[in-house]
Amino acid sequence: MPAGFLPRWSRRDMATAAIAFAGTVSAVGAYGAISAHEARLPRISVLGAGSHLALLITDGPARLLLAAGDDTTAFGNAWAASLPPLLRRVDVLYCSPLPADAPVVEKATRDLSYRHRQVLRATDTIVGPSQPGTWSEQVRLSGSIIVTVSASVLASTNGETIRPIWAAEVSHNATRVVTLSEPGAASLLGDLTASALVLQEGDPREAVALVDAPALVSTVASKTLRQRLSSHLDRPLWHIRVFAGEVARLTFVPDGLRLPSTAIKIHPPDPSDGVSPRLSPSAITGQPGSP
Repeated sequence: MPAGFLPRWSRRDMATAAIAFAGTVSAVGAYGAISAHEARLPRISVLGAGSHLALLITDGPARLLLAAGDDTTAFGNAWAASLPPLLRRVDVLYCSPLPADAPVVEKATRDLSYRHRQVLRATDTIVGPSQPGTWSEQVRLSGSIIVTVSASVLASTNGETIRPIWAAEVSHNATRVVTLSEPGAASLLGDLTASALVLQEGDPREAVALVDAPALVSTVASKTLRQRLSSHLDRPLWHIRVFAGEVARLTFVPDGLRLPSTAIKIHPPDPSDGVSPRLSPSAITGQPGSP
């Protein structure tokens, strides 16, 4: 081909190219608009970050991240899947005080841009036996979501510190989602009822016995564990297992909370045999646990 030679396009070729280009631009624009809309919904995105769970709370333009977890790669993958690339910013960053969560806390602190950062650390003063000092803070996002975080320490009968605990409450109108670092952190809650309970670690049976919630989110739930959990139920319970690197979205809707399609419904034991639980996967709309 001679130097400087350019192929000559026919009008049909130019029209086809223009249509293809316009279609690509439209598709990219539509995808971006949908992603931006999804990112503004009042929602809790539960991020699989190893043995524990990180929480991204979105409400309009506001973003709040509660960093926890021991697997930085899993957290990075879940974080990348939780928001569009141009919207991955954080207004408030809360950090779990548990030593096991240090890897993800350090990564989030180092890599993310945020306006306010707070470690969920209890006060250092023990005010009496089994009554450690408690730190608490409340944040209102874009008008519809209120987040309340609390931290303290479990203490022995003689007042010696055992380990830190924390709890987070996310309220949207009459719907409330509670997160506990372990079942004992329920002592930090004023109200022990919720639409969903997110448990970081510990026995789910103990947590469900303490907090009345029709939905449970955790990192581990084998069939055997679900069977053991079923034996403690007097009504159905939705369970969502969040795998490392994945995201489970709890979306606030006018009549309650919409759970992801990965939710499994655990039924109490069948009276006919007294033992076997029934598990049924289902997409959920409206208030979880409702008929």
